[in-house]
Amino acid sequence: MVIAIHSHLGGIYLYPWLRLAVPSFFLMSSYFFFSKYRRGGVKSFSTRLFGLYAAWFVVLLPITLYMKRYRWFCGLHGAVVFLRDLLFGSTFAASWFFSALLLGVLVVYLARKILPSVCVVILSLIPFALVCFSSSWAFAVKDCGLLASVENDISVVMTPQFSVLASVFWVAVGALLAGKPVTCSKRTIAFALFAGCVILLLEWLYVYVRTGDFAGDSFFALPFVVIPLFLLVKASDMKIASAKNLRMFSVVAFPLHYSVIYCIHCILKRTTIVDGFGVIRFFSAIAASIVVVMLIRKAERAGIYVVRWLH
Repeated sequence: MVIAIHSHLGGIYLYPWLRLAVPSFFLMSSYFFFSKYRRGGVKSFSTRLFGLYAAWFVVLLPITLYMKRYRWFCGLHGAVVFLRDLLFGSTFAASWFFSALLLGVLVVYLARKILPSVCVVILSLIPFALVCFSSSWAFAVKDCGLLASVENDISVVMTPQFSVLASVFWVAVGALLAGKPVTCSKRTIAFALFAGCVILLLEWLYVYVRTGDFAGDSFFALPFVVIPLFLLVKASDMKIASAKNLRMFSVVAFPLHYSVIYCIHCILKRTTIVDGFGVIRFFSAIAASIVVVMLIRKAERAGIYVVRWLH
C-alpha cells in the first residue's frame, strides 16, 4: 500500500484504503514491542531501529544527497534543515517513519509509567486530531484562528503528518491492545470493520467534495478501520510458511521503494514512455526490493553478516 501511494497507482479511488498502511505499521510495531519489551527493553528496540535507519541512510546516501541538494547545502540554514529532517522528517525518502516510531514508542513508554494506558490513548487523540487537521482537514483549520496558529507554530519544527505526532496515537493503541486482549467475536469485529470502512469512505468523499484534494494523509475514521482490521487478522491465527521472507521484504521495501520510484521517474522523464497509472513505478519498486532481499540472503550465506543491519 505504501508503494502504491508513492507510485500513484490506480488513480484516486484507492487513496482512502491505501492510507491504512502507515497507521497499521505503527500499530503492529507498537503491539509487538509492548507485548515483549521486557525481554530486551527499550534499549534493544532503539538500537535495532536506529541501526536500521542508519544502515539505509548510508546505502541510499548518493540518491538522498541528489534529492536534498537544494535543502541541505545552503550554509547554516541547510545544517538546521538537515537536523530537522533527521529527527522530525525524512532524510532518505520515507525515513520519517523510523524516527516517528522510535520517538513515539519512547513517549508512550514513559507516559505509561505515570498514567493508565487508557488515559495515554485519550491524550494521544490530541496530536492525532492535529495531524488530521493539518492534512485531510486542512480546509477546516483555515477557518479557525487558534488551530491555524498552533499548526503554524508546530510546523516550524516538524510537519505534523510526517513526524512523531503521527505515531503517538497508534503506538498508544498498540500498547493498550498488547496489555488488554480483546474478547469480541470475529463476527463482531468484522461488522465493526465494515462499519468503519463505510465511515472512512463517507469522510473521504466529504473531504474530496469540499477540497478537490484526494491525497490527504490522515482521516478521523482511520481508527475505525485499522483497529478492527488488526484485530481480525490477529484473531485469524494464520500460518504462513514464507512469513519470515515476507517480513524481510517489507522491512527492505519500506526504506528502498521511494528512491527506486524517484529514479524510475527521472528515467521516464527522459523518454516518451507515459506511466500515468504508476504501474511501471510500482512494479519496478517491487522488483528492486525482491532483488535486494535475494542479494542480502546471498551475502549472509557468504558470511557477510553486516548486511543484517538492512533487515
